[in-house]
Amino acid sequence: FDRARGLSDRYPFGDLFCESRYSNQDLIDFLDAHTVDRGWLNALFERLGRYHDGLWTPETLDLVGEVVPDTLFGVYRQLLAALYQRLGDGNALWIGSKEILLEELIPWFLHNDIPVVQIIRDPRDVISSVAFANRDNQTGASRPILYSCRLWRKSVALAISCTDQPLFHWLRYEDLVTDPGAALAPVFDMLDIAAVGLDRLSSAPLTDQYGQTWQGNSSFADLGSISGSPVGRFRDHLPEQVREYIEAVCLPEMLWAGYQPVNRVGFDRRVLDNFEFRFDDPHAAFPDDFDCKADELDREQRRFEMLTGSPPEPEILKHWFFSTTVYDQLRRNCGAGGADAA
Repeated sequence: FDRARGLSDRYPFGDLFCESRYSNQDLIDFLDAHTVDRGWLNALFERLGRYHDGLWTPETLDLVGEVVPDTLFGVYRQLLAALYQRLGDGNALWIGSKEILLEELIPWFLHNDIPVVQIIRDPRDVISSVAFANRDNQTGASRPILYSCRLWRKSVALAISCTDQPLFHWLRYEDLVTDPGAALAPVFDMLDIAAVGLDRLSSAPLTDQYGQTWQGNSSFADLGSISGSPVGRFRDHLPEQVREYIEAVCLPEMLWAGYQPVNRVGFDRRVLDNFEFRFDDPHAAFPDDFDCKADELDREQRRFEMLTGSPPEPEILKHWFFSTTVYDQLRRNCGAGGADAA
């Protein structure tokens, strides 16, 4: 998709902030029509074979001869069906997968009638986990705080855009781990599954496909069951100026999702201008000063001014906020208390 448009970015998917080179509909149209060939599939499985730390389902590697060239949708369905033949008991109502950093594909999944449950987490805890972990979380070198914030804002933008879709439901991580029964009840309803046993999720240990206790992949400590202990870890792990920076650039989305800033001061350009934090292991794909580059901070200020001032034209809004729906929702939250600072 990128090659066809002459795009050369850090990653196949970016943060969609001020993205004008393609639309989500362009991506959907491409994925519906494009067929991956045998060489692409062989390369995929060869790369999977070199990935060990997170390969929790090694049976995947045995499927190289069973998955045939198709569209991405066809390959996805083949993979799930073939894995279920190996690991399932024949009684499943649904077969699914967990994906990360692929929110940009949510409209495409929905377009193909695949139900989607999106989990959103407090951005301060997300960045604590990614960049300030107690142990190696396999995410590589540290990316700029602003880049991580924009990725999180992209997640919220997709959630807002898809909220009215009948096969879509978003929920907060914090609600899921503190009261999983209540958080998952709407998901069970969407999938037309009897909500049996949801009250036992808080205490029951989680097991993997081999019947072993699943320890999760927390960046801080193993968890044998659903636990609310990761909620609010940012208070102990985030440097104060990093927390203030996150709250400054993510405030409208935080308020929309129900996350309250520690100090409700809204957007303050001085927080960004005075930001001096630097990682010991900065990611080589980003400028060292990405978090404090004047042109990047100017864009952040202009974005907030659009939310608190006179609305620009719809096409301009799409450029800055993904859609007019996203802009309208975020603007309401700014008016509800997020715009009380210059």
